[in-house]
Amino acid sequence: MASTPDLWPKELAAKPAQKSPVAILREQAAMLGRRVNNLIEGQVATRPDRIHDGFEHIFKIVVPTLDFYEYPLFSVSHGVDKFYPLEVIAYGVPARLTSEDDFVAWLRAVFASSETKRIIGTLLAMLEQSGGASEPQLTIDQL
Repeated sequence: MASTPDLWPKELAAKPAQKSPVAILREQAAMLGRRVNNLIEGQVATRPDRIHDGFEHIFKIVVPTLDFYEYPLFSVSHGVDKFYPLEVIAYGVPARLTSEDDFVAWLRAVFASSETKRIIGTLLAMLEQSGGASEPQLTIDQL
């Protein structure tokens, strides 16, 4: 009996032209921790998105010393066959982004928003009050 031949091509996957949205999110999550001496951290959770037949990435702010409290800051969804367009939601406001440049600009705006700064400021103040931090506290203006 003949064995079944391997019908897959030698080059199995076509490399995307741009960086994946989740890679960008993970980089930004790591940068948040460095900016605040890891008192709070960014985290990205990925799960299937049945609506878009792809993936949903949820960017969370996590506070390890407050029993790993998590605040979901925003979500990003895309199909499995291509990254763009992206469907994003932050603070209840949905948007559709068609390129990596649009995504980076949107992230910059969300991170710089007064809502995000207020949340980070509140969490840092809670750490100061609870004595959960041994490092000098950063102010929101230092972010």
